[in-house]
Amino acid sequence: MALRCALDLRIADTIQQHGGGATLPQMATNAMVPPAKMPCLNRLMRVLTAIGVFSAQHQQPSSDDGGGGSEQQLLYTLTPTSRLLTGSHSQAPFAALALSSAVVSSFFELAGWLQCDLPDPSMFKLRNGFTFSELADRDPTFGALLKDAMASDSEFIVDIVVTECRAGDVPGDQSPWSMLPVALARRPMPSPRLSHM
Repeated sequence: MALRCALDLRIADTIQQHGGGATLPQMATNAMVPPAKMPCLNRLMRVLTAIGVFSAQHQQPSSDDGGGGSEQQLLYTLTPTSRLLTGSHSQAPFAALALSSAVVSSFFELAGWLQCDLPDPSMFKLRNGFTFSELADRDPTFGALLKDAMASDSEFIVDIVVTECRAGDVPGDQSPWSMLPVALARRPMPSPRLSHM
């Protein structure tokens, strides 16, 4: 839930907007966190730093920070993990889907799912009463979340294919672009990472 909170507060975007490093007061200002909740934001950032989502280092504040230059403060920066939540190929929509209440609550059905003879119904269907696509058709908010997640995941994967599989690296005369329709046709819907939920 700490990661979900970071997504909702757009902490990774704030850090990137501040040149790759942001202090707690800068994050609080951008996220509209009131001063009374600063200790809570501090604890959230400590958790996210401890698990490697962000990193932190001490910096000497400048005199225009209001710190008078005498007190050190933490500067939070992006890690490879949190870099996935920013930029043109951001995986933030995919993370938002994975951390949505419909998906997270599905894991409460693990025991019931394990007791079923067949793999169907999925944990997701046991909890929500519908498959991913059925719920997306009935709930416009979930539908938009699923659509955005699949689009961001596809853009991310295509970027990797294009970057890693240059012409000449692919057997025969095939380019990565000629292989893309085949790869997408074989890809089950929704994303394989979510197919058993």
